[in-house]
Amino acid sequence: MNNLLFAGLDTSNYTTSLAVVDEQGSRIVDRRIPLQVELGERGLRQQEAVFQHIRNLSALVEDIHDLHGEIQTVTSSTKPRMETTSYMPVFEVSKNVGIFLSGMTDASWLETSHQRGHLRVALEGVDEDPVSFIGLHISGGTTEVLTGNYARGILEEMILGGTSDISAGQLIDRIGVKMGFAFPAGKQMDQLMEASKLEEYKKSYRYKGFFKDGIMNLSGLENHLTQRLEHGDPLDHIAYGTFRNVAEVLERAILHYAGSEKKKTVLLTGGVAANTLIREYLMEHLSQKDIKPIFCSKKDCTDNAVGAALIGLDAYKRSNR
Repeated sequence: MNNLLFAGLDTSNYTTSLAVVDEQGSRIVDRRIPLQVELGERGLRQQEAVFQHIRNLSALVEDIHDLHGEIQTVTSSTKPRMETTSYMPVFEVSKNVGIFLSGMTDASWLETSHQRGHLRVALEGVDEDPVSFIGLHISGGTTEVLTGNYARGILEEMILGGTSDISAGQLIDRIGVKMGFAFPAGKQMDQLMEASKLEEYKKSYRYKGFFKDGIMNLSGLENHLTQRLEHGDPLDHIAYGTFRNVAEVLERAILHYAGSEKKKTVLLTGGVAANTLIREYLMEHLSQKDIKPIFCSKKDCTDNAVGAALIGLDAYKRSNR
């Protein structure tokens, strides 16, 4: 009997992704092609991102032809989040290629959201079923706090709050580009800090983030960091101040919503959640307050289609119980 396979597609503002998992959830294909952004730019226009996705997927879909197995589901990320008004043109590529691919392989086509895909892949390392959690999706386009549940292959989430202005990822990328790094800048800023001696600066660090009434605000922090950059502060100090402030704002948000929702498990995913300082800070400080942080693997914090593929696998298992 041929292996049963489950494909996922995701076309975000950052990455073209294709994944295939088997019936055990093991990865058979996990391909990701970052979109190309010119140095000094802070992202792509939607039409340019769509063009790059079409070009990238035409190459990635070739991986499907060499698989030994039968594709049962093709799951596409068709919108940023699971809300009726949620829409972004880039996800039309994932949607339409997914529909075409399902027709070619005689598989069922399913749709999900980019955000739900992030949450699902983050749940890979969670042994509990059911699990009830506070979720943080922290990326270039989103900084949102959610309440979620995953039970018997059904993932449900609802947004509780987020930022009132820019996302944590936008803050990091804007400051990083001003520092001279290519977009997206988070990984380069992280590497800069790893090579630096920051002990003296840590003693003089001051919190400049803002959280009140369930809402995070980061534009004031952006202004502060820009001023310090223009003042000539060392780049490693700027990077540290950026990530440490983000970590503290997130800590305040987590404690607020974990308390109001009476939940002790916190699931963190999205590109910003891969940052070393943020992970270490939240792991230490949340654990001290009886909160259990579960971080998505660093590799899967970045945009991918594995979560979409796993959502298809979940749906197949439910329909065949």
